[in-house]
Amino acid sequence: MALPLFMLAVLGAVLAMPYVSIRLARGWSGNWGRLALLPLLALGLAGLNILVGVLIDPTAHNLWPLEIAMTSVGGLVYLGALALARRLLLEEGAGGAVSFSRLADHPLVRWSALGLGLFLVAHGVRGLAANEGRGAAAAIVVGAAIIYRAAVGRMP
Repeated sequence: MALPLFMLAVLGAVLAMPYVSIRLARGWSGNWGRLALLPLLALGLAGLNILVGVLIDPTAHNLWPLEIAMTSVGGLVYLGALALARRLLLEEGAGGAVSFSRLADHPLVRWSALGLGLFLVAHGVRGLAANEGRGAAAAIVVGAAIIYRAAVGRMP
């Protein structure tokens, strides 16, 4: 019983993400509308990655539905965070003036960035242990920079 409900929820997320993204992009003006379209770009790049991978090796990307589902769910989470950020900035800004530095100083954003940085460092360490090379080292460097920014509040 639980599995079919989960599968329906994932299918709903896959179908809802493009709709929500386009709806928000049409409703928001300026850069907010452009930022709302980024999940569609990510979904398109995931689809292109799957297509190229299958053309190179037909046995690659056997779990492509999961890749699409993860990209869609991640896009919905991003859109929710973007809507929250927009609301916080427009409420705090004087006369609707948007300041991204105010958003970066918000405690919720700092804690989220800290979690992302820790995830990237852990992922990079795991990658180095598996001899994945430069990509793993880059994940560690980016993760460390995000942790530093979240903890200190500014980049050197």
